[in-house]
Amino acid sequence: MEKKNNIVKILIFTGIGLVALLGITFLISKVLFKTNNSGTNNSNAFFVRNSKISKYAIYKKDGSKITDFIYKNTSNFINGYAVVTYSDNKKAIVDENGKEVIKKGEYDYIFYSGGNYLLVSTNKQVSKLLNYKLNVIKENKDLSMLTINTKRFSVVTDKKKIYVYSFTGKLMYELEYKGYTTSSNIYSIESSVDEVASFYYDKKNYVFDTKQEKFVISVNTDTKYGASLTDVKNRNSYVVYGDKDYIVVNNKVVAEKEKGSIRVEKYNIFYNGKVILKKNGDLGIEFDKDSKITYNSVDSYLKEIKDTKKIEVYQDGKLITTIDGILTRSGISSGYSSDPYYVIRNKDKYLLVDKSGKILMSHDFILDVNIKVNSIKVKDGKQYYYVDLNNKELSPKSDEDNMVRLGEKYYYKKDNKLIECKTEKELDYKYYIQNSFIKGTDADIYIILRNKEATKYALFNTKTAKIVGEYTKFVSLYKDYYIVGGKYYSYINNKVFYDDNNK
Repeated sequence: MEKKNNIVKILIFTGIGLVALLGITFLISKVLFKTNNSGTNNSNAFFVRNSKISKYAIYKKDGSKITDFIYKNTSNFINGYAVVTYSDNKKAIVDENGKEVIKKGEYDYIFYSGGNYLLVSTNKQVSKLLNYKLNVIKENKDLSMLTINTKRFSVVTDKKKIYVYSFTGKLMYELEYKGYTTSSNIYSIESSVDEVASFYYDKKNYVFDTKQEKFVISVNTDTKYGASLTDVKNRNSYVVYGDKDYIVVNNKVVAEKEKGSIRVEKYNIFYNGKVILKKNGDLGIEFDKDSKITYNSVDSYLKEIKDTKKIEVYQDGKLITTIDGILTRSGISSGYSSDPYYVIRNKDKYLLVDKSGKILMSHDFILDVNIKVNSIKVKDGKQYYYVDLNNKELSPKSDEDNMVRLGEKYYYKKDNKLIECKTEKELDYKYYIQNSFIKGTDADIYIILRNKEATKYALFNTKTAKIVGEYTKFVSLYKDYYIVGGKYYSYINNKVFYDDNNK
């Protein structure tokens, strides 16, 4: 199965009494309400758990407390709303201020999937499908949600048809209901990066572009399903998996290959591991024994000629230039990049080269390349320093390899201290830990510093280049707050707003 890490298999065997009562199978669990990160989660509010009583309260990012610890289970806030469960197992939907916008006990069951909510009353006398703004988009006394934990789409049935909705509640597709169907008959897979989703139903693979909120195509399949985007710019070409591997452009199959013969990597279409195909299925790059090919895409690649020290640069399949040297590093840009960079050794120099073969700089050594922050660490003679992509010097030169970049500033590492290169301001710390797992959040601008003995830690703001807090215990960064020794701190004022030790 392709993209295993993204597969959401809906196999549900819980709630036998609910099945008998409602004729559907739903998953109602703490796991659902704790781990569903679907949609836009940029709320100003969040939940904090009291570990002694296992209850949750709402707080704001400045640390102000909105509610007491009254919730047994919660979802995350998504577009300003969250599903909560009280101690008596009754459910509600609350806003960031703790106000019940769907009252407690008004509906017996509240389900969330892919931006939409399904509200169900006892015996299914009333069931409503709400979009992310809580507007009713469908109402029927026999609605069932067939996907759970999907992020960008949801599948719903009224026992007559099956409806596929986007995250905003847009109806993307509908198909005929084929007899008794529950969530255990639906298998779904989606990529949160490429925003492509598909689901398997009645021996067909249905594919959707969830970013564009549209249906792409359906193909026949016995077991295999899923799809991969192959054009991130135009978003009009895909590989769709089914009884065969289908290459799809503008919602139509333009080429077919035998099942299991295609894999997609960084939007490139590999066929049998020997060639890279163009978006329409035509031959693009063919690997051979006499040369080594380093590719970014089917249209942009380097070819190292065997038994020579020459590198050919190709654009749109055409040779545009030849560079003397040996390729030492490629794929410098992490992930997909339309503008890759390469390091080539040319005699006693190292060159940084872009995809067109243009030489951007030449140094004795090119030690580290960070395209994202436009910073390249180089060495000439005995001196180390940083330059940008235009080869402009960013830092002073040092006779020792002891310089690091924290945010926009450069520091020397000396005598268990970090010394700012320009001002010589000292930080009484030697080591640092870059927070790299909560990108795009309040935590993203911070770095954790610690001293040599690991007895002192500091939270360093890379934008202001200032230490905002010093602690004797390790600092754990989270999306909305950070924790030190069981105490919760706000990123806004760096003050404690909750102490989980005082229970």
